[in-house]
Amino acid sequence: MRPVRRTPTRRCLAGHDLRATLAAAQRKPHQEILTFDQLRSEIYRELVNPEQTAGVESMFLPTFNRILKGHRRGELTIFTGPTGIGKTT
Repeated sequence: MRPVRRTPTRRCLAGHDLRATLAAAQRKPHQEILTFDQLRSEIYRELVNPEQTAGVESMFLPTFNRILKGHRRGELTIFTGPTGIGKTT
C-alpha cells in the first residue's frame, strides 16, 4: 500500500489550518542549495577571476576551451545542434 502524501489540498480537506502549518514551518537549509546572494557572489567571482575557475582543457576541442575554459568538476556539458553540424567530429 502506498503512503498517503500530505499535500496542502489534502490537509485543508482534512480540516487543518494551512496558514498555521506554514507559520509553524521551519527553514531547513541544505549545503548544496545556494541562496540568490551566494549565487550572485559565485558568478561575480567567476567573471572577475576566470583563471581560478577554469576546468580541465580538452586537447581536441580548442574552441570549447576558449568559450567554456574546459570541463569543471560537477558540471555537465551537452552538445546539441541540427543534423550535419559536426557534433560527433
